[in-house]
Amino acid sequence: MTVVNPKSISGINSITMASGSDDLLTIHSNNTTERVRVDSSGNLTATGNLSIEGNTTLGNATSDTITVTGRVNSDLSPSGSTRDLGTTDYEWRNLYTTDGVIASDDIAVHASDTNTKIRFPAADTITAETGGSERVRINSSGKILVGDDTAENTMGLNANIQTFGTDASASGFAIKRGSNDAQAAFLVLSKSRNTSVGSRTILNNGDEVGNIFFVADDGTDLASNTAAIKSGIDAAPGANDTPGNLSFWTTASSSNSATQRMKIASDGNVTISDGDLIMGTSGHGISFAATADSASGMTSELLDDYEEGTWTPGLAFGATDTGITYSSRSGSYVKIGRFVYCQGQLDLSSKGSSTGDATFTGLPFTVGDYLTGTSQEGSGFITWWANMASGAIPSTFWISQGGTSATIYRALENSQGAIQTQTNSYWNNNSQVRFTLQYMAA
Repeated sequence: MTVVNPKSISGINSITMASGSDDLLTIHSNNTTERVRVDSSGNLTATGNLSIEGNTTLGNATSDTITVTGRVNSDLSPSGSTRDLGTTDYEWRNLYTTDGVIASDDIAVHASDTNTKIRFPAADTITAETGGSERVRINSSGKILVGDDTAENTMGLNANIQTFGTDASASGFAIKRGSNDAQAAFLVLSKSRNTSVGSRTILNNGDEVGNIFFVADDGTDLASNTAAIKSGIDAAPGANDTPGNLSFWTTASSSNSATQRMKIASDGNVTISDGDLIMGTSGHGISFAATADSASGMTSELLDDYEEGTWTPGLAFGATDTGITYSSRSGSYVKIGRFVYCQGQLDLSSKGSSTGDATFTGLPFTVGDYLTGTSQEGSGFITWWANMASGAIPSTFWISQGGTSATIYRALENSQGAIQTQTNSYWNNNSQVRFTLQYMAA
């Protein structure tokens, strides 16, 4: 062994070329501890820390591989101003480790923006930070968390993607599409009975395909839903044949789970399971415009009203009711669109002192004007009577436009061949009648 002992080299006690070994160079910090070795193949082995200043080239950039077999256990970052890995001709593309790891809480930090980084804050956890705040986290269960670092159950589900925010922007999710065509953005919910990615197994009739739930915090947990929209298979499916339905659910008071309220079946039929169809604005209703059997004089195919109720019929003579009293009176009506059908009953206890033509008063709706050439827009008749004067029955009504009364007529012809109005003389203090009438409301 040949020993070179240049004391003028600070920190190096000896440079050795081992006897019996060709092309081998070692450097020792003392005569027994080897620090650097260069073997016959040119391989360099060093123990301890290696500090290099200035420009350094490791290997041939187009052909050589630099292998790290130990542990890089510190920040992989330059000191001072920004430094490049590689050159403008040869970029740094991949960093590989062989039987080693890159160990650091911060794997990547922006060179000129140190509060933007990718981190490993805990075992099996990755986070991305901007502005010094965590924005996205993938936890040890593989769940993606945005706005929070803790996964939470919602309606019994611990979802793989969860967001949390304290305002509309932070709590929102937007899907945008930019294309010069008529197509829209998509949100797709799909279901297969096959458990393998890329494999296909057909669904069964009645299977649910996609659900959207709305869940509220009730002060104890996030398990109570307020509403839901669901879609499912509506009949036996087949290849390129998937009949489906869409249903809408809401939660009633004193409950925490939704009940189906409306369903659109695969044949287009709409079923209101529980509840009423309410028109929120007057003048709107159910349109039958798609029907092809309209009459030539049709003016509307909109059913915009339906109503049931009661009304209080009255009796008047000469448009006054002085002294008229009743032992009983009542009325009911049904209104379909503008058509009004009424029933009524009057039991007198006194016919009073008024005189003149007899009328029923108090109709529930003002009479409309639909017939040209006459003011009489409706009719009716007395269906049962008791204690009426001779000649009063049979009777019919004419209902004139613009009012809420029906004039009563004797159906028997007089000597001039025309029917006559009834007057007070045909009524007694204990007369009783039951009647029906119909007209078009204004």
